[in-house]
Amino acid sequence: MGVFFWAGCDYHVDSIYLGRKEAKFLGHVSQGDLKAVTLYLDRGGDVNLQDEPGMTPLHHAVNADVRGSRLEMVKLLLQRGANVHAVDDTFYTPLHLASHMETAQVLLDAGADVNARTRRNGETLLFSAAWGAAQGRGKNYETYLNLTRMLIARGADVNLKLRSGSMIEEDAPHRDKPGDTPLHGVARSYTEAEASEVCSILIQAGARINEQNVRGHTPLDEALANERPQTADFLRSQGAMTGKEWKEQSSGNPEENRPVIQSSLYPAESE
Repeated sequence: MGVFFWAGCDYHVDSIYLGRKEAKFLGHVSQGDLKAVTLYLDRGGDVNLQDEPGMTPLHHAVNADVRGSRLEMVKLLLQRGANVHAVDDTFYTPLHLASHMETAQVLLDAGADVNARTRRNGETLLFSAAWGAAQGRGKNYETYLNLTRMLIARGADVNLKLRSGSMIEEDAPHRDKPGDTPLHGVARSYTEAEASEVCSILIQAGARINEQNVRGHTPLDEALANERPQTADFLRSQGAMTGKEWKEQSSGNPEENRPVIQSSLYPAESE
């Protein structure tokens, strides 16, 4: 284990531009070196220092976590005072980077907001977890499916909408669009391997099956536009309609058909 302290150094960081010892510390965090990280913190190191993009050690630990491989590091940092609400420059909290259910549970138990939203598009972890599960790729499928179920059980809002869509090719059928819910994303997933099951989980949790994005598209519209026939058939079996069909049915009350997007551009910083 390398020792990266020397006499007379201040172990607290005054800016986001890291020195050699701080950068090395973050490397040890990502590598899961509990002894090196403990030594750094015992010598007065800042458990909540931020790198240039604003990521804290807790962000790095969660980001390096593969199937729970950094769980003990996450626990150590939390025990030493890591801020579970810390946000980077894009308002990603450590929870946004979680891909493993148990790691996400530890963060939630420490007070993380299950509905914390990113700065640009207002995405929560549920969006990426549900989309990942819908791809149905081996072990990743089980990992993301378990994460999706756990997030819902812990209060994740299945009807939150994206504030903005993809930064490139937003008009393309497969891209995110403003006003999308997690169900929209799953309906257009790249593969149909497990999309119907994930749709079912979201619907059972209260996802509004005919919710529309700013283009007036329902999840069924997204499935059809992306040529996902199995997903479309499943959504139909659950009572789904296209935006056009919904508009015709709701013509007597136009307000029922109006897409709603959360009004605030940026989420409030957690205290």
